[in-house]
Amino acid sequence: MSKIVSHNQVDITIEIVDAYIQTIPDKTIRKARDYLYEDRLVRKIHMPGHLIAELRGYQDVYIPHFELSDGLWQGGCTCNRAMSCSHIAALLLSFRAHREHFVFPPYALYCQLQNSWPLLYQSMPGLTLLKAMPESPPWWMLERQIAQAQLGKFAPFTIDELERIIHHPATVSDLHPSWLQDESIQTAIKNWQGPRIIRKPGLTFWLNLWSFNPYLPLDHILALFALEIEQNVPLILQQLWSPPPVPFPMERHWQRIHRLLFLLEQNSSVPIIWLWDQLDRLDPLHLARAHALLRQHGSDQAIHYLEQHWPEHPQDQHTVRQTLISWLPSDKSLPFRVADCLETGSQTELRALKTVLDPGAFRDLVTVFNHRWASSAEP
Repeated sequence: MSKIVSHNQVDITIEIVDAYIQTIPDKTIRKARDYLYEDRLVRKIHMPGHLIAELRGYQDVYIPHFELSDGLWQGGCTCNRAMSCSHIAALLLSFRAHREHFVFPPYALYCQLQNSWPLLYQSMPGLTLLKAMPESPPWWMLERQIAQAQLGKFAPFTIDELERIIHHPATVSDLHPSWLQDESIQTAIKNWQGPRIIRKPGLTFWLNLWSFNPYLPLDHILALFALEIEQNVPLILQQLWSPPPVPFPMERHWQRIHRLLFLLEQNSSVPIIWLWDQLDRLDPLHLARAHALLRQHGSDQAIHYLEQHWPEHPQDQHTVRQTLISWLPSDKSLPFRVADCLETGSQTELRALKTVLDPGAFRDLVTVFNHRWASSAEP
């Protein structure tokens, strides 16, 4: 059985699966196909670098898994056979045929695991824990496009009443991020009202929910706990530094870190820039740190900070300028608009600047623009 590598960020591709399947004997593959034909593989989970499921054999129940361990892709199973078994083969064949049926672990499993991830590879504890994962994922755990294809164009999604969500949070905690691209769902969550109901389950409930699904628009919910957040900085720091019980995709991990740091920056005694510096690779252009300074101390400090950390690559410079333009009021964003126009050769931006510059300044800009770009400017 392979060793546990709980936070591997190298994901599994079809090419990796195909290469492993080729090492499995044909007889084992045929038995695996029988399992799949009889729908014996359930509770299918996919995390970065990990596949896991439950397989109902003819006489027992098994947990096949596949992961990157010691630099090699390895399969394992609670049947404890020395060679790759038909249970592992069924797991890989299923992933290859229907990757969309493998979902991120549900919140219930996340809460039960805590620091017990290796238990999933032990027969009895693992089987008990996997019961938190539905046999077939409910449609809200699937990508929106996949769910709508299965259920028809209009999937019957509604955000339940707030009080029901507090007692049964799975509907929103397990919501696939693609559903949150729907403005009606975003609006429904943002319209949750009632301080008494919201505060009833306490800060820890909402903090854990946000840490698990950081895509949820819960800013207004956490705002009601401003005093408790200030008093619970150690709790939030613990969430920040402790790896989640299950491996998060990089984008989800980044969102989680961003949400937690957003809560911490509301306390002026927290060294927020220092904390971001410890997570430097998640903020390569220093934009998150600058935004924290903008919220805490105003635009001048944010601008000064970015000027001190100005990127070298032209595309990165364009990204930083556009971000500043989106943050700043028109008077302070104007120099960055002019600079971006001149650095990118954008005729569109040049025409837009005509409406905000006085005639003389605009003529000077056009002269410099034409000298720099001549006929090579964008149409």
